[in-house]
Amino acid sequence: SGIALVALFGYKASFSIGMGGLPWLIMAEIFADIVRAQASAVASGLHWSCSFIVTVGFGHVKKAFGAPSTFFIFAIITIAIANPT
Repeated sequence: SGIALVALFGYKASFSIGMGGLPWLIMAEIFADIVRAQASAVASGLHWSCSFIVTVGFGHVKKAFGAPSTFFIFAIITIAIANPT
């Protein structure tokens, strides 16, 4: 359990230094000054809402379809969202 805890802290630290802050940086750059506060609040709320849905839904999807299919489903959704064409 000690190795898992160290690995978890290592992942969190490296993610926070790398890709973790990227959405917040992009939000600060793409919104105009006049609407930045409101738009950032809406974007942050949407981000956390989607994270909650994925967290809650993951267990149900895994129970229904099994682990390999669940990761495949989430991968397909991610590819569809990242590449809308």
